Amino acid sequence: MEQKIGVIGYGSMGKMIFSKFAQSKAIDTSNLFAANRTFEKTIDLNRIYPEINICGNNCALAKEVDVLFICVKPLEMKAALMETIKNIRNNCHIISLNGSILCKQLEQICINKRISKVIPSATAEANQSVTLVCHNNFVEDEDKKF
Repeated sequence: MEQKIGVIGYGSMGKMIFSKFAQSKAIDTSNLFAANRTFEKTIDLNRIYPEINICGNNCALAKEVDVLFICVKPLEMKAALMETIKNIRNNCHIISLNGSILCKQLEQICINKRISKVIPSATAEANQSVTLVCHNNFVEDEDKKF
């Protein structure tokens, strides 16, 4: 069974993730979930990719997914996680695309959760990028391969 992947935040990084998943066909778009502070932006996403699941809020998304990408601005990260943490599945792999937030800071909210940080460069849009990746001690080899 394919993993369900959720993205909180549909700004520049969130848009890139959705377009790359859809273009690569690595993930069936029906297994992608989106939530954004401004709901109207996700409606635009649904016009481009009608199969994507649009969630009304972060908590609804967190209940559904196996992998959770958090693509929000640094000042919004804590609030997004605090709002969502009680709904994040126990076995969910949380991936932050925010270079300003440390793994240690994420672990203070996401206690005993699998956490990775993935920081792509701007050239990721051109399908060639140096991407920094780090994981906490809970991340397993299968998660790293993903």
